[in-house]
Amino acid sequence: MKRQLLVVAAMLGMVAVGCFQASAVPMPNMEPPEGPGGERPGLGPERDVALLVVALDPSDAQRERLREILDAERGGREEEMRTLRDGEMALRRMLDETTFDEAAFRTLADKVAKQQVELMIARAKMKSRLLAVLNPAQQAKAEQILRLTSPPPHGPGKPF
Repeated sequence: MKRQLLVVAAMLGMVAVGCFQASAVPMPNMEPPEGPGGERPGLGPERDVALLVVALDPSDAQRERLREILDAERGGREEEMRTLRDGEMALRRMLDETTFDEAAFRTLADKVAKQQVELMIARAKMKSRLLAVLNPAQQAKAEQILRLTSPPPHGPGKPF
């Protein structure tokens, strides 16, 4: 009985070590594939606005104004989003290096954090401009839809 217990304990230990080692191995190319415009397909403001347009049934004038706001915002943010994405990937690569340069990491992390703050502010301003186009009943319904469709604060699976 004692021997069987030792064998089971040893086997569980080997399984635990194997699981730990497997989880420590970095997975190659964990970024989702990009769409033709560089963005991930099926995500972003276009999806949210499509949901809003279907759910809120805005007038033609409201729909045109919503599109103008989104087009203006998208044109100004594509390069910023690309720079932010590149910075986040560079941080991940730095974490995987055998030697860690804390000063370089802090500098890049500060830059990425500032970009994230600017992006959050831009999104809040855009949301405010979009909601201003809608009537109060549409605004309440839009808030509810946006709450349901918003991603988690750090995005799915992102460590920072």
